[in-house]
Order: sequence, then structure tokens, then C-alpha cells
Amino acid sequence: MKLNSYHICHALHRCKSVRATVRSLLYLILFSLMQVSCEQANSHGLFRIGVSQCSGGHWRLKQNHEMLRELLLQEHATMELRCAEDDIQKQIADIQYFIDEKVDILVVSPHDTEALNDIIAKAYRQGIPVLLFDRQINDDSYTAFVGGDNVGVGKLMAAYIATRLPERRGKVIEIRGDMQTSPARQRYEGLREGLKECKDIRIVASVDAGWMGPLASAKADSLLRLYPDIDAIVAHSDYMANEAKKVADRLLRGLQILSVGEVVSVAPDFGIEALL
Repeated sequence: MKLNSYHICHALHRCKSVRATVRSLLYLILFSLMQVSCEQANSHGLFRIGVSQCSGGHWRLKQNHEMLRELLLQEHATMELRCAEDDIQKQIADIQYFIDEKVDILVVSPHDTEALNDIIAKAYRQGIPVLLFDRQINDDSYTAFVGGDNVGVGKLMAAYIATRLPERRGKVIEIRGDMQTSPARQRYEGLREGLKECKDIRIVASVDAGWMGPLASAKADSLLRLYPDIDAIVAHSDYMANEAKKVADRLLRGLQILSVGEVVSVAPDFGIEALL
């Protein structure tokens, strides 16, 4: 017996709590750094914040809007935001621009764990407070990090699969985010840690789809043709899980599978709305 095919948010209240915590911590740290550097800000009238986003998408647009909204409460602060759209060289250039502009604080969501180490360290060595958010780097040249518990997210995915598969038994396909990024690596580790006690649940294939829905769709198409008797698909984001679900519905109409993803988006056709 197999389960109904649908895209599920694992422990939805937990995910929403993580998002709220990340947002609150971001505002708290920004405000604290502004207070610490108030004398510097007064020297030129405005406290300048530079934000370097690694990529776009509905979720990051929401982050940007939330930061801009918070900024409205700070009459002596201004923020300039640049998005690299997954181009590493552009993000390096964006951060160099903020260094040249001598911003009072640099907020960075780094593309991956390695490529931006040198340019971030450069900003940090020049005395610019550096706040990393969402993604980490393999270096300690930054002031603070704000992000969710991605290992915990992976464990929650594993726990949900275990509770939904009959007799805690089945075959699982994993569609990963970009493994050069810290959230993907940590969710990968958390999923395996969480499944250690479920000896009869096996991950039969694991592929990197780079956080992209279209690539996740292509990967799912190939894997579901190889493994038509699959019981569950687990994806590192709701975007990818939603695309995998569409492929499963098309290819395996006679079979019903469980599709699991992390719901973080509030955009139409993604996140919570994808469950309905």
C-alpha cells in the first residue's frame, strides 16, 4: 500500500517559528550594530547598510521587503541592496562596491561556503561589521551569523517520512539543494542522521538540483523512470518538491507517492498554497 501523492510541509509550525526567529534576530543584530556604531553614523548623518543577496526568488524578495520595512523605523539609516542572481563574480563585485562605499555594516547571504571567503574577510579586516544570514562560509572572518537549524530541518524531514510510510519501510529519492551551500549540506546530514534508526527506509538515489525547480523537474523525471516503485521523494525546498510532485503525478498515475519538502515560501503555487 502506498500513500496519497501530495506536497507536505514537515512540522509546519516549526518552520514558521524558524522564519520568525531568523527575522527577529536579523532585526535585533542590525539594531544592536547600529547602536554600537552610532557615533560613526553621526559623522556623516546616515547609517548606511549594504545588503548582498546571492540570488532572487519569492522567498528572498520577501526577506528584502521585510528588511526595507524594518528600515522605515530607523530614520537615520539607509539601505542599499544588490542581488547577484547566483553569479559568484557579481556577488564578489557587489561586496567590493560596498567596501569602496565604506558602508557601516555589510549584510551578506553568501552564494556558497568557499567562493566569497576572501572578499568577506577583506571587508571584515577593514573594520566593517559583517552579518551573514541564511548561508555560512568556511571562515570565521565575520561578526555574526543569523540562520535556521538546517540539520534540524533534515531530521524533521526524516521523522515525517518515518511516520508516513507504512511499517516505517520504503524507498526514498532525495533531491538536494546546491551542495556548495551550507543549508544543503546540513539538510543532507540531518536527513541521514534522522533515518539512522529506520533501517528499512533507504535513500536509493540522491541528486543535486541546485535549488532550481526546472532542474529538480528534470532530475525527478529521470529518477522516477529508473525507480518507478519509489515510495517517497524528499526535496530540500518547497520549490523543488513542488516540481517533483508534478512529475510524479504525470509519470506514476497508477502509483501514489509521498512528496516531502520544506515550506518556506508564501508565493502563489508554492509553500503553503502548494498543499491545498
